[in-house]
Amino acid sequence: MTTEPLSASPPRRHYLTEPGQVLLAPVDPVEMLDRIADFCRDSGVAVSDLVVSRIGAFPVPVKAAGGTPQDYPELNAELAWHPVFWLPPEMTLRATLTDDDGTIWIETDDEWATRVLLTLELAKIYDPETGWIDMLAIAGIDLSVPADAARFETWMAGGADEILDALEVGDLLPGDRALEWEVATAGAILARTMPGAYAVAGLSLAQLADDYAHDGTDPAFACYRLSVLGGFAYRDSDDPDAIDVFRSVTNDPDGIPDPPATFDRIRGALTRLRDQWAYALPATA
Repeated sequence: MTTEPLSASPPRRHYLTEPGQVLLAPVDPVEMLDRIADFCRDSGVAVSDLVVSRIGAFPVPVKAAGGTPQDYPELNAELAWHPVFWLPPEMTLRATLTDDDGTIWIETDDEWATRVLLTLELAKIYDPETGWIDMLAIAGIDLSVPADAARFETWMAGGADEILDALEVGDLLPGDRALEWEVATAGAILARTMPGAYAVAGLSLAQLADDYAHDGTDPAFACYRLSVLGGFAYRDSDDPDAIDVFRSVTNDPDGIPDPPATFDRIRGALTRLRDQWAYALPATA
């Protein structure tokens, strides 16, 4: 626990989200990949150290074994305020549960990232209207103050700091949380929302493919861009034909055979996916 009282109204800010946006709802894959790129650029964290829920609006770092920014020596201090770098142990590890019949199972990355975002929003660590709590502000640290910046730099280098050593999101979570409930609820939300995620992706990417066709975009570029987006949006989907055509391009972007024909295959796959999942689009879409 922290050794200083928490502020009743800790400072908040939006980052990669807009006012009114919840953390668990389908996001256009074009926008989501832009957010991931922005997060990697701003934080210094590699994309390989992130997990993105297929229905999540925010990436979750996966290397936080200790649940602090010290797990990321490459971290840009300017983003160290963000709560995803201060998760308690039960939120940095995949849950391992035993069913009534004795079957042991472990959360998938998708289920874990969904649970993390669910927990942060339910606990008001993230508020759709006001954004994310500033964890460094809770600790009384302002990196625009030279002394505070030097203090944080020393701590990141391994120095002891009574306040920073104890700081974590867990101090802000309800004391009566139930891991089994959080896991089950996150899994149910994920299963219920996936059709909508596929629908949003299909609408967006089929339109992008149509735009590329009408604009005369270089077919090789269009193939690669659409395959990256399609592979991201439909990873682990039950459409092997679409996944195969996406992977055939992303595995060898410099060796695309007959780019115009490959583009037509990709465009056809995206159109099929759009039509397959259109039923799940909101009535206002």
